[in-house]
Amino acid sequence: LPSASVVADEASVCMCWRPDGTAVAISAVDVSDNTRRIRTYSREDLSLVSIGRSEDGSGKTVPNLLAPAGIAWSGLGCSQMITAVQRKGKRADTPRLVVFFEPNGLRHKEFKLRPDAGWEETVVGLCWSCQSDLLAVTLHCTKGNDDDEDKAASTVRSKVQLWHRSNYHWYCKYELRYDGAFVTMVNFDEERTHDLAVAMRSELSSEILVGEYGFAWDTSTVSPDGTAASIDGFLLNFTPFRQALVPPPMYFATITMNAPVVGLSAVPLCAENTGGISWVVQLSDGSICLLGNRRQLEDTLAGKANANDGASPSAAPAVLARIELEKARTMRQFLILSAALVDNGEFVVRCIAVESANSRQDTECIVEIDVTINGECSSANVVARLPTEGKILRIANWSDTQRLSGALVELNDGSLLEY
Repeated sequence: LPSASVVADEASVCMCWRPDGTAVAISAVDVSDNTRRIRTYSREDLSLVSIGRSEDGSGKTVPNLLAPAGIAWSGLGCSQMITAVQRKGKRADTPRLVVFFEPNGLRHKEFKLRPDAGWEETVVGLCWSCQSDLLAVTLHCTKGNDDDEDKAASTVRSKVQLWHRSNYHWYCKYELRYDGAFVTMVNFDEERTHDLAVAMRSELSSEILVGEYGFAWDTSTVSPDGTAASIDGFLLNFTPFRQALVPPPMYFATITMNAPVVGLSAVPLCAENTGGISWVVQLSDGSICLLGNRRQLEDTLAGKANANDGASPSAAPAVLARIELEKARTMRQFLILSAALVDNGEFVVRCIAVESANSRQDTECIVEIDVTINGECSSANVVARLPTEGKILRIANWSDTQRLSGALVELNDGSLLEY
């Protein structure tokens, strides 16, 4: 392929195979007009099968395709689409789109990436799971300093976002965030479809580190009062079934968080006197948020009797507290067990979570956390760690009594423990 007269990064050639091995796709810049095009060729004789074009019937080439992300070919789980990244306009600061090409070359559907405010983000990788129900999007992010004399203050970050399609809508279901590091490779396991390996190197070192993750989630979470919640990146979408039956991907109400949501659970019925708190949310930046009815919480802190009585379910709960917890990024699956108003007027919420194991550990712990709310001030402290006999698959609220709230713990080997 003749090289085009553009900078090296923009002129790079990318290729990927169709999962069944019958065709190959190549993304390259044509020397004639310096325009990037995606062509597919037959494996048998390398005959041209298709060229990426607009789906509006004009036959125009899709403009502004970006090279650093490369291309990826999905399997039957996503209609064998070729995936690429496109800049929405000619300006460098316009939004980035993840776009899809059908096997016949027509561009069909897309979703827009949602960058963090104040950061410049570049998509550097696309990777499909073996069942093509998850798309991993890797981004390198930089945050420069406006002062030319202090360029050393620039910050770098890498992110791996997991996107899932349901009801013809793409949801950002999870984000892995690595401050001060560059992700060099992302790859799904060929047999365990939701197992992911991420290789990265530090900004200050050439040492390569590899993280291994196993993912599982529910499509939505429904609270005891019948409110369904669904995660979509920065957005938490709510639909109270008692008030409205709104089919997804639409929703009744939504709230925007400060960072992408990576965990969500509802407060169970067995947790009494929760002061209006109805949800616990974990964000990708490591912070924990408690959501619920603000008026109920204020009444509880004021010591009013029956503060939890007569409350109607709220379509979009308010953020009642946002807590920075040390090493929260190593924890997952936060649950609320109980809450109580103590003598000094503070409201204490007891939570538990799973503390992830490192590469030298074969077991994981259940962590007990007390979240203290006192007016506008909130804090959290780890009060205990309870080791288990293996690695934990998931935990869920459960109680066999009406007064004591607990949890069931499922290990990777299938055994169940009662907390």
